[in-house]
Amino acid sequence: MVNIRPFKGLKYNKDKIKKFEDVIKKSDYISVHVPLNEKTRNLISKKELKMMKPSAMIINCARGGIIDEEALYDALINKVISGAALDVFENEPLKKNKFRELPNIVMTPHLGASTKEAQEKVAQMAAENIIGVFTDSDYSNVLNFSLKSQGLDQSQKLYLLLSNSIGRLQTPFIKGNIREIEIMTTGDINKISEMISLNALSGLFREVIDKQVSLVNVKNTAQNNGITIKKIEKESMHDFKDSITVKVRDSEKETEIKGTVFGKKFLRIIRINDYMLDFYPEKTLVLVKYKDKPDIIGKIGTVLGEKNININEFRTGKGKDKDLTIAAINLDKEPDKILVQRIRKNPDIDDIKIYNFR
Repeated sequence: MVNIRPFKGLKYNKDKIKKFEDVIKKSDYISVHVPLNEKTRNLISKKELKMMKPSAMIINCARGGIIDEEALYDALINKVISGAALDVFENEPLKKNKFRELPNIVMTPHLGASTKEAQEKVAQMAAENIIGVFTDSDYSNVLNFSLKSQGLDQSQKLYLLLSNSIGRLQTPFIKGNIREIEIMTTGDINKISEMISLNALSGLFREVIDKQVSLVNVKNTAQNNGITIKKIEKESMHDFKDSITVKVRDSEKETEIKGTVFGKKFLRIIRINDYMLDFYPEKTLVLVKYKDKPDIIGKIGTVLGEKNININEFRTGKGKDKDLTIAAINLDKEPDKILVQRIRKNPDIDDIKIYNFR
């Protein structure tokens, strides 16, 4: 058995395969268990299906859209793979579907929660949840639990928003299995450090967990996925009185992002690793790391301008590597994948990340 997981290590694997392509090539059965988001849409496409063994079978009980259905149909009808089983589809409820004519596919109607056993289990869980709340022992499934946020002043509420934004900024930097998340607060906001930690975790898990993550269950989510959470409180630092720093250690590297609030009303990101920055985490944000050459900013602006995308803010920062610069670009609308690929193809572009804070 082999697997690729976003959090836990591979200690249960017989073969410790880390590359996604190797899993595709070596597996006899592939079972998909990931959320549907921008990164996983068409995760299994024509390219991946061609990599699979002719005797391999693929199963999707996660979300429709993770497997490219047109590519899968072609692979099945041309015997590129042996067979498939689908419980989820791009368009549900399923009406007309050409998969039905194929002999090498099994389809089920995504109705697992409608079985007699599932209904009994739901009733049991509802009763257990009510008992947990009234005995003050378990709030893990409460959706509208405020964590006493009503008593916060405007500045404290902004720091909660900032911590959530820093968590979201961390997501695309994660390359391996998350092992530890360290959340450090400084200054007066130490009084609400617990709430800041929960908001940072909620923002970080938002795109990588296929379940509803709330302030109530983020700690359990981390624990269930083998992630260590460290919370640090310090006195005011020499540069900023109040600040939040979130450091994520995964199996491949470590990423640290720091932010503060200016003038009691402006959220600012002031550092990513050793790159000193100053930008707003809002609306559509693009982070570009590039070789520091005079014409790069102009080329990026030209590509965006061709698609009538306006640059609201363009701020740059440098780190220890003087040959590389990070630009934080706030746009009036989100660029599509093709446009992002055009920017990424420039040999002087080292990395590009897209965020939507709208």
